[in-house]
This record gives sequence, C-alpha cells and structure tokens, in this order.
Amino acid sequence: MSVGVGVGDFIKILELVTQARKRAIPEIVNDKELEGSSVLEIRASDTDVREYLDRKMPKLGGFVMRDRQLQEDICKAIMGSIGGMFLLARLHLDSLVGKGSVMRLKNALAALPTGSSAYDKAYLAAMERIEIQYPDERVLAKDVLAWLTFAKRPLRVEELRAAVAIQETDSHLDEGSLIDIDYMVSVCAGLVTVDERSQTVSLIHYTTQEYLERTRADWRPDADAAIATSCLTYLLFPIFDIEFLEVDKDSRGERADRQPYPLLGYSKEYGALHARLAISEPPSVARFFSSESKMPRNWLLLAAKHGVAQAEATAEWLIERGVCIHVWDADRRNPLHYAVLNGWKRCVQLLLQGRASLDPDVDNMTPFHYTVENDAEEVA
Repeated sequence: MSVGVGVGDFIKILELVTQARKRAIPEIVNDKELEGSSVLEIRASDTDVREYLDRKMPKLGGFVMRDRQLQEDICKAIMGSIGGMFLLARLHLDSLVGKGSVMRLKNALAALPTGSSAYDKAYLAAMERIEIQYPDERVLAKDVLAWLTFAKRPLRVEELRAAVAIQETDSHLDEGSLIDIDYMVSVCAGLVTVDERSQTVSLIHYTTQEYLERTRADWRPDADAAIATSCLTYLLFPIFDIEFLEVDKDSRGERADRQPYPLLGYSKEYGALHARLAISEPPSVARFFSSESKMPRNWLLLAAKHGVAQAEATAEWLIERGVCIHVWDADRRNPLHYAVLNGWKRCVQLLLQGRASLDPDVDNMTPFHYTVENDAEEVA
C-alpha cells in the first residue's frame, strides 16, 4: 500500500528527522509544534533485520553456527525486542559476542532490554563489555570514544589514529606509534564505525553520543582536558618550532588527508576550546605557555589571519595567557591588524593593553587606518 505524502507533509517529515537527530525521541513525540502534522512511521522491516542477523551470526562463534535452532532463537528474541529499531538489533547482537556457551547465550537473550529505556540499557551493556577487556584495550576504547564524543567536528581516520596515539611526553609520532583503525573499532564494543568512502570515523548513532555525553562522569569526566593535552602536546612538536612565514605557508596549503601531520589542523582549531572547557586546567597548558617554542605566538597570528573555527576565542585565550603578541606576517601585519579587520573588539582591547605595535604594514596602513577604512566604530 503506497502512502501519499504532499509537499507540506514532506517538509514536516524533514523537520521531524532533523529534530530527532538533535533531541531525544520522546521530546519529538510530545512536541506541541508538531501537533496535527502527518506522521510517517519509519521502522526496520523484519526481512531487513533478519538478513542483517543472518549475515552477522558467525561473529557469535562456531557453537552457534552449528546449531540452526539456536540461530532461530537468537533471531526471534532480538526481533521481538527491538520494536522496529534497527540500531537495537545491532547493539543486541554485539552484546551476545563472546558468550561461549548455549546456556550463557540464552541467559543473555532472556535479559535483552525492551521499551523506551532499551537504548540506555544496550549502551550500558556495551560500556560494561569495554570495562572487562584487558587494561590497554579498555584505555584505548575510552580514548577513542572520548575523541568521537567530544570532538567539535567529524574526524578522519588518520586524525583519530594520531589523536589516541600521542602521549604527553612525545616530541614526534611515527608510523610505529599509530594503532590500526580496525583494532580501535574492535575494542569499542560495536559503538564505532568507519565510513570507508569518506574515511571518517564516528559513533554509530546520534543516540550513542547523547548517551555518552550524559554519562561522561562515569567513564571520562576529564575528556576535554585529555583532548586539550593531546592537542597542545602536538603543537609543541619541534617540527613546528619554526618562523611564522614557514608555518603560514604550510597552513595555507594543508589538508588533513594530504599532509604528514594530520592532527595539526584540529589542534590549531580546537585545542584552546578544549582547554577552556576542561573541568580543571591540565598541566599541559602551563607547559605549553612556558615553552620556548615559537608555536604559541605563531598560533595567535594564524588564528587572527586565517579565521579558522573558534579563531576569535582562541586568540582571546592566547592573549589572556600572556602569549607574545609581537609577530608579523609577510605583509608586515600583526595580530592587531587582523583583529581590527575581523572586528574582534575584545581582542583589540587586549592587544592594545599589551602594547601591540601600531606600525604600518606593507600598504602603509596601521591598525587604526583599517578601523577607519572599515568603519569599525566598535573597535575604534
């Protein structure tokens, strides 16, 4: 039977899907704004779920594959507990891996969660499976989940490999330090997936991220501090202790998938943000600002000049922490020139308080000239 959907209904379906990605499903159902709208219920078909279970059944072990009736019992139990939600079928099947005996597997089937709390219970079971792994695997899994949950944009495979490999005492990373992506996925109890086409890594569902964010106190309360430490440690690599003109040239042409330092872009864009979000400031922050590396001051001018994500907030943080503000690019512009051009009022104030140079650039324009030219009254 076909379902007739008009343009208006289709728009409301799109809005519903968009909101469903941002908020918990019960909120969508009770949303007053959607009262009277046509509802199109999208459920996984039994045929699709059964095909998926049959295809993934070998992961449960040889004793399952040799017992056709047991396979039928598994399919029946899972399909009867998911309420048409395909993701739950995947989570439930993953929860049965490693049971080892018919009795233990049947006990697990009898305990499969159902109803509105099924997602939380399935995710809790996944986290419990992570906890009983070998210590190194447990630590790795939590590192991967922390990055994927709290990173401010999607991560590529090579970015994540570098992110979880770096230690605070490292001064470089080589291929021998990096962990295979398939192994990283395998220790995460089915919560992580890789898009082979785009080579991005992500959590398997938006509800996964919601759950991990809600329960961060139980598994990684220091996630932002840990991520900030990785970013700041990366930025202090000696290879980046170079003059601004060199790093600026590299920054203009860098791509995360094409350059040999895959975490550099993310670290420059979001390292400061994670440091600010940390519950308590990690020691890596003091180490970063007490270093003699040129990167802190270069980072300020890069943020001001190129305006990458979080650039204004990053610049403010760097200035407030006392980073050297006396740095120029090839056009003889300094952070104050670019703060004025960007309309960053607070940064301008901080830079002037720090006695930033008012000298003209190659076009004989001082920061104040740009204020007048751009009619930037608020920063004047």
